[in-house]
Amino acid sequence: MTYGLPAAITRCGNFYGGGDLNWSRLVPSTIRSLYEGRRPVIRSDGKSVRDYFYVEDGAAAYMLLAERLSQDRALAGEAFNFSNELQIDVLDLVRKLQNLMNSSMDPDVRNEATNEIKHQYLTAAKARRVLGWSPLFNLEEGLTRTIRRVPGIFSEVNNGPC
Repeated sequence: MTYGLPAAITRCGNFYGGGDLNWSRLVPSTIRSLYEGRRPVIRSDGKSVRDYFYVEDGAAAYMLLAERLSQDRALAGEAFNFSNELQIDVLDLVRKLQNLMNSSMDPDVRNEATNEIKHQYLTAAKARRVLGWSPLFNLEEGLTRTIRRVPGIFSEVNNGPC
């Protein structure tokens, strides 16, 4: 503990969610491309496997960890992974977004990315066991909520519950 403050280490899957307007990231760039009637661009070969983690799950995980740290100082210095523990390749994630947005536009797979880690994911077993944590949203729910929160995307979807 530095300065008497309990701190823990967190590692999370690849965050995605509403409000992410970094168009170089896969989820927001794919949503924007499909909305604008353009083919989504995949810089890699599309086969890289990742672990995608909805931002609201991340916020809830951080809050839970902060609460547990305030109750149990023995957790200070511990490391926790937060993840849906769902391994999905880039092409499958783009296909999920296409299905949710009713698009059949084929992605533009450029295979230009270099030095990509082919298979990157986390296990959240310790967070589940020690903190009693579990994600609030599955991938499809998180992606649906994300689509609803990107400005200008599908006005009929924006009127839905969320």
